[in-house]
Amino acid sequence: MLQAIAKYVVVMEAPTPHELSEKFLQREVEETKENLKVFKESYAISGCTLITYAWSNQKQKSIMTIVAHCTTGTAFLHSHNA
Repeated sequence: MLQAIAKYVVVMEAPTPHELSEKFLQREVEETKENLKVFKESYAISGCTLITYAWSNQKQKSIMTIVAHCTTGTAFLHSHNA
């Protein structure tokens, strides 16, 4: 099956390290900011629930993560190492 697919696939070049670290990364950052903006607008209307997760790693360092859950989904807000 893979050989059949390979017959029709146009050869694509992999992105350069510069494209990955600059162009594509910046695009993802902007998209994430826009998604977070929509998320914040929705919880301003319908409210949200803050959820915390806390645990200790193998070196006994405490880690706490805070996320917000609302009608549009769940979003990571903050992480704190204690």
